[in-house]
Amino acid sequence: MYKVEVDNGKYTFINNNGIVNVQRHHEDWKDATGDKSLLSLLQHVEELEQQLANKSTDNADTVTISKEEYEDLLDKQMFLNALENAGVDNWSGYGYAYELLAEENED
Repeated sequence: MYKVEVDNGKYTFINNNGIVNVQRHHEDWKDATGDKSLLSLLQHVEELEQQLANKSTDNADTVTISKEEYEDLLDKQMFLNALENAGVDNWSGYGYAYELLAEENED
């Protein structure tokens, strides 16, 4: 069974396996069974709501950034990897840099 309310709850459209009823102010108002256009519309709205719900949960742990920013981050990651491979982690200021970063993250 699928149900959708519109007009601040004034109307409720209910699709129960192709049996379509319309309520007005939460009381039975109209039997719309056989109105294929209304049934198609309700099925389409239900599909869109499911897609939206899936998109919300699918993207729960994602962030959207521009392609330019993404490419910049990749470049910086590659440079950081190169620095670490060259031994920057043995540099005397390496630990101090992490301390500065920790202080910035506290703010």
